[in-house]
Amino acid sequence: MNGIRGQELSADLTVSAAVLHDVDRLVEALVDGAHAVGGTVLSQHCQRFEPVGATVVVIIGESHLLVSTYPELELASLNVQTCSADMDLIQGLEAVSRRLEASEVRSMVVLRHLDVPFEVVLQTGRVAFRDGRLEEPGSPHRRPVQVGERG
Repeated sequence: MNGIRGQELSADLTVSAAVLHDVDRLVEALVDGAHAVGGTVLSQHCQRFEPVGATVVVIIGESHLLVSTYPELELASLNVQTCSADMDLIQGLEAVSRRLEASEVRSMVVLRHLDVPFEVVLQTGRVAFRDGRLEEPGSPHRRPVQVGERG
């Protein structure tokens, strides 16, 4: 990918509150995601919040994976960022979603260019996660988005 210096995936996952309270599982999910994108795990950190919620970050040699949880909303907010355009962030998303047993996934991928600040290249709508794979939406849920476009 010419001129691309990195990429970032942001996703909201619908996950049961019980799973979101399990910090060990959150760490395992991010480590699985790091391996799925081809990352080199360097360290991990977890911070629990009162009364509920946690943020977990896994630092990889190529950048990071981070999840913040909102158990009261059954929401996990995932961010995967790499310094390489060659890593498959969707594979990481699938690994994390599978480990957390996400029932829904909404995501987008942003490419970071040398010559422009960013470009949104993939946006998914309310996509069901079944049988260990993200279902391919049939229509406008998955489409290119132009820089500066508002949804």
